[in-house]
Amino acid sequence: MPIATDPVGVRRFMAAVKVARAKKLCVNGGTPSVSGRNAMETKRKIKAGAIGDILSIQTRNHAPLVLHVKSGRDPKWGDMEWQHREWYSFVWICGDMLVEQAVHGIAFCNWMMDSHPERVVSSGGAAWRPREEMYGNIYDHHDSNFIFPNGTPMHSYCRQYPPGCPTGGNIFIGGSRGRGNGSDLGPDKTPLDGFVQEHQRMMKAIRGDAPYLNEGMVVAEGTLTAIMAREAAYSGLEITWDMIMSSKQDLQPKQFDYKLKMEPPPLPVPGQYKFT
Repeated sequence: MPIATDPVGVRRFMAAVKVARAKKLCVNGGTPSVSGRNAMETKRKIKAGAIGDILSIQTRNHAPLVLHVKSGRDPKWGDMEWQHREWYSFVWICGDMLVEQAVHGIAFCNWMMDSHPERVVSSGGAAWRPREEMYGNIYDHHDSNFIFPNGTPMHSYCRQYPPGCPTGGNIFIGGSRGRGNGSDLGPDKTPLDGFVQEHQRMMKAIRGDAPYLNEGMVVAEGTLTAIMAREAAYSGLEITWDMIMSSKQDLQPKQFDYKLKMEPPPLPVPGQYKFT
């Protein structure tokens, strides 16, 4: 995950997930955080009341820089080829760090809540990223405050800062009788790698040794939740689930050619950026 950078792409994927479900085709979502035994057992216990009612849930992701073309742009590369090579810097192809990276924690919170937020207010910006071509039009930090339909708040904070700044991430679940991190009530003290457990679940489901598995909607709703927060940060508006589900935003170019001319996209500015 994620599976799209805009609402049109997410809805296309949602339709495919429904077709797969009708045909009993297994879908692995690329979500190792929800596939581990510790996470699944922790969720079961929380739903059974282990920490009381969930009062708030949070996800934090402090990350280093992801990638850049170290040698810079080759003069022989057209605009589209350059943006593909420098893909993490452009919203249309990476979705911003909220959608490309922080989405994992956001999707986990949705999964733990068995729901998706109904609205979000968000902020962000480029604190250190220079206004140069290779840095594209993404933010380097986001702070998002969601509300689920039952009133439970979810907070997501993410950033990608230069070397020397603290890194790390976590989940915090605050309950009326305790708290947890989403996997601390599980049985495995030294669990297998999440990707290994994810593939084990998938293979068992395909062989019929475990129940049918389709995590497509976990991925789709997690991706759309992150897009909803990104659009709230860019526009400065409160964005609701209904607004993002009906959005006509389609960031994909209408034609693809590595020599295609593409104007450098501007950095989104709240109050000027238009949500569509």
